[in-house]
Amino acid sequence: MVTLSAAGGRLAAAIFALVAGAPVAPKVESIGALTDEAKPVALRSALESKGVRLSLDGRPFCELWLRKNIPAEKGAASGALYPDLAVSTAVGAIRFASAATDFRGQSIPPGLYTLRYALPPEDGSHLGVSDYPDFLLLVRASDDPNPTAKKKLEDLLESSRRTTGTKHPGVLSLTKPSGANFPEASVNERAHLVLQVRAKLDSGADMPIALVVRGHAEQ
Repeated sequence: MVTLSAAGGRLAAAIFALVAGAPVAPKVESIGALTDEAKPVALRSALESKGVRLSLDGRPFCELWLRKNIPAEKGAASGALYPDLAVSTAVGAIRFASAATDFRGQSIPPGLYTLRYALPPEDGSHLGVSDYPDFLLLVRASDDPNPTAKKKLEDLLESSRRTTGTKHPGVLSLTKPSGANFPEASVNERAHLVLQVRAKLDSGADMPIALVVRGHAEQ
């Protein structure tokens, strides 16, 4: 994996520009709490007091806030990369500064979204082709005002479909963390831009999270 944190320097930025096809210089920085009064109070109070901002080519791309003390609950899926997360668990919230795309290449309008954990449905449909089965579903914050509420998978998928306006939910792929630096941005072997952060479970344990914020599944 090619590191793009400050320690990566000019060489890492040049490599990212080569694989992404654009003169992009990633930057990860700490930011304060989500304080937008227009957002649901329950959502704002559930998030950590500090977040991270990822900027590309000197412009903000996305901002991420993790949930405080994410509930640890053993999932049932074998081979899951994040076995301490149950389906529908809210992990945090992400705000895109401008139009983005999800892991399926679907358009995601700028705005604030909750991130809820999911695995591919057992009916044979898939959320996206990935090395790992773990995903985070994008749900508009206005449609998910209380991150502590549990949701049925089908209801969650329907809410996420409203994000994309298609028959498919909006998904961001989770991958395996790399290295020991948090937060950090990196490009993996598939040329996906990965934002790596450290979350805290309600058990007190740390849980490193690596989220593909830019890059599509192979079709």
